Amino acid sequence: MSKTLQQEIANAIIKKFKDGIIKKIDKDNYLDIHLPSVHQKKGTHLGINTAKGEIKIVFYCREDDFNNYEIINSKKLEKYAQGIRIKGNPAFNDVLKAVEAAIDFILELKRVSGNASKNETPHSNAKAVQSSTTKKTSMNTTKELIEFVDSLITNLDPTPININDDFPLRWESNIFIEDYDFSENYLDLDQDEERSNGKYLKSVATAIEINKEADGSYEFRDGIFMIETHAWCSKLNTNQDLPSFSLINEKFENLNELKAFLAETYS
Repeated sequence: MSKTLQQEIANAIIKKFKDGIIKKIDKDNYLDIHLPSVHQKKGTHLGINTAKGEIKIVFYCREDDFNNYEIINSKKLEKYAQGIRIKGNPAFNDVLKAVEAAIDFILELKRVSGNASKNETPHSNAKAVQSSTTKKTSMNTTKELIEFVDSLITNLDPTPININDDFPLRWESNIFIEDYDFSENYLDLDQDEERSNGKYLKSVATAIEINKEADGSYEFRDGIFMIETHAWCSKLNTNQDLPSFSLINEKFENLNELKAFLAETYS
């Protein structure tokens, strides 16, 4: 039996956001899904209007403080009589495009609110508390990112250690002497000096570094560096039988893009 339009949309949303709770489906033109990770109050919900063959998306919420804060801090959102909607109130005829827009809409709501598990929203005046709330959100995001990276790199040997808990975040680890090709000596290292350090190279180590720019974008680096100068190197070896640790340098517009890349890279 084929799924209805609302069932198709609901399945896609729930698959992406596991906390989603379907409140109403196939009873009229409105599909309602409660998303506690956006707003914990049960009266709030993602609203999908499927009338007249068009799909429109809103977030129903009657709390002005929450709504105002979201609008103030996002260029992608706008207010409507009963909550928040995508700016311009676009209508979609294609289910896939509608689902993509709904997911982006939810992610933007969560980004602005900082994914607060206890729904920490501004109180009487959103503008008055914007600075302090942004700072708390930034601290929560930084801690979340550190824990996320730690969980991904725990099986690396040697395991990189976080040495800076503020941006630029940085994890460093040693390099085994056996992983360097002294016959090639790509970095022109003094073999006796390096071996005097035990099982690890003395002059070179690996690092993962993440910096957050003023516009909210992120820059990521993973590679080797000279310990004395902290200068990045292009690679450790050209010998294909040994690890090269070639420098990776990528930029991402937002945290979700960065985390997706990290999960794919280190999982």
